[in-house]
Amino acid sequence: MTDKEPVISPEADHSRVAPTAYGVAYLRTFSDIPLTTEVFDALEGHMRDSGQTYVPGTASKDHLAPQLEARYKLVDNLVAASGLTQVIELASGIAPRGMSTAMARPEISYVELDLPGVMGEKEAIFSRLQMPRPGNLHLVAVTR
Repeated sequence: MTDKEPVISPEADHSRVAPTAYGVAYLRTFSDIPLTTEVFDALEGHMRDSGQTYVPGTASKDHLAPQLEARYKLVDNLVAASGLTQVIELASGIAPRGMSTAMARPEISYVELDLPGVMGEKEAIFSRLQMPRPGNLHLVAVTR
């Protein structure tokens, strides 16, 4: 290991990426993407309960909402058209794609990977929504 290689702690702080994930979650609420409003409302409640910043205040790029929606739907359409039965989503954030895909298509094994803090927030969101995680949806916390 050289002096220039980053050292990542086992907890892998997600504070640098969290504001972007929160902002994107907020902007998705302007779309018809399944579960976005429910996920955002649960995220907002979770953040409020833990004393964190109000989410819409972190999302000042409302003009990005149509682009984010188009990209999200494009990936959904590509997965559906591909016939894949296994999906691994890297840096899944708090997007509802894994949950909605797993619920709609039980034949797909869907694996989401992200930092431990992000996966913890996602679990808190599902718990708050009282949504049992489908057996074909796997949340995996990774640090490297």
